[in-house]
Amino acid sequence: MRKAVSAAIWGLLWLALEVGASASDLNIENHNLNVNYGGAFLADLNGMAADSFNVFCVDYRNDVNVPDSYPVAIATASVSLAGTRYGTTTGFYWNSLVGGAPSTTGTQFGNAYDRYVMAGWLTTQFDFSSGANTGALDVGIQNAIWTLLDVDGVSFTTGNVGAELAAAINFMTMNPAAFAQFATHVEILTSNYTTPANGNVGAGTDLNLNDAGSRYSIGRQEMITVLAAPEPAVFLLVGCGLVLIGVIFRRRPR
Repeated sequence: MRKAVSAAIWGLLWLALEVGASASDLNIENHNLNVNYGGAFLADLNGMAADSFNVFCVDYRNDVNVPDSYPVAIATASVSLAGTRYGTTTGFYWNSLVGGAPSTTGTQFGNAYDRYVMAGWLTTQFDFSSGANTGALDVGIQNAIWTLLDVDGVSFTTGNVGAELAAAINFMTMNPAAFAQFATHVEILTSNYTTPANGNVGAGTDLNLNDAGSRYSIGRQEMITVLAAPEPAVFLLVGCGLVLIGVIFRRRPR
């Protein structure tokens, strides 16, 4: 009985760890939508193509090949931005909206945490059904993401950028509790490469970056994705198993 209980405990612990495990190799399978040289990609982790998911590019200065594969560090926005490209950045170029257009005055866009979470929320506004995003909407979403995280003052005006940013800011300010909850599902996948990808680090300077641009201009594109809520059935299974183990231990003879 003791061996059976021990095996059950280890099995449940393995299951719990698998639910929260993070992988380190991002495989870009294809370019879902060609959005102004950026946009949505279909990707998987560690070659698990059956578990593919959508990712969005959050920096405009690095390239990926399609298909492509590269090591990444995975950060959850609500836990820590350590190792992300903009986690220590304070000098973002665009700070507010004036007349529906990005402006360099004010602080309405928030800090790095706010911007990553807003960028994640913007990806959820995409309609991935065939032919749904062929005009300004998809371009506006991608360019709004780039605008949120821009440090060089590059102008991203294609598409309805102002409206997309305004909607993201509204989400942040109108319901802080919902914003904080949403942040627990936002993951940032940052390239671990230490040499520039394809020699392409873009134009402009990194004077506003606290880390002198080392994470910004090196590697493949940084990606963002929004995870679905954990499956309740999985946690119910783990919980029931632990309760059963507790009952077995209470009933066994002393």
